[in-house]
Amino acid sequence: MGFLCPDYASSSFVVNRTGAYGPFLTPEWESGESFNLFVQRAETVLDESFELTDSLYVPPGRYGADHIMFMGSTSKNRMAYLDVNGNFSQFYHGTLRSMGGTLTVAPTPKVSVGVGYTRNAVDVPYPSGTFTADISSLRASYSFSTKLTTNVLLQYSSLDRDFTTNLRLNFIHRPGSDLFIVFTENRGDDRRLWNVQNRGVVMKITYLARL
Repeated sequence: MGFLCPDYASSSFVVNRTGAYGPFLTPEWESGESFNLFVQRAETVLDESFELTDSLYVPPGRYGADHIMFMGSTSKNRMAYLDVNGNFSQFYHGTLRSMGGTLTVAPTPKVSVGVGYTRNAVDVPYPSGTFTADISSLRASYSFSTKLTTNVLLQYSSLDRDFTTNLRLNFIHRPGSDLFIVFTENRGDDRRLWNVQNRGVVMKITYLARL
């Protein structure tokens, strides 16, 4: 059991200061199952308004952000394991309720496939409103060797009506040094789900030098 400290965050559009404190419980069983429970008293201060969705706005002000979160997992030593999570919190004078889970199957140490789903239900009073966001995802990974691995993430958001693909190739060319090649594509707009919004490839190389 422990206590969480204040957190501060900002972006180019909105600045917020969030402080939180409260107990958390993280038991883990010898079989590999685990469970985490967080109960927090929290507050968020917005210096500027921002847009939650296309038609929902949050004005500047001081907002309570108390919440209860939990995360649980069955043993990852099994061929199939389940991760679940939930969050029930105050959200800009309204409420946020989130529930989700991921089922992962790893038939061999080289291969794993996971299917996930999360539902977020937001209710923010005037001048905003309510909305629901469903996130569906498919994750897969394959290790060609101890030095070369690939990961794929496919995700669909019902709120934005967009489909995201992320493919990452990781090559460890020497211990502590990596080569990453990442392909990302976003599809979906008001007319068609498969219309391409953006597409890009990024390459990153790291090199560890020991002095």
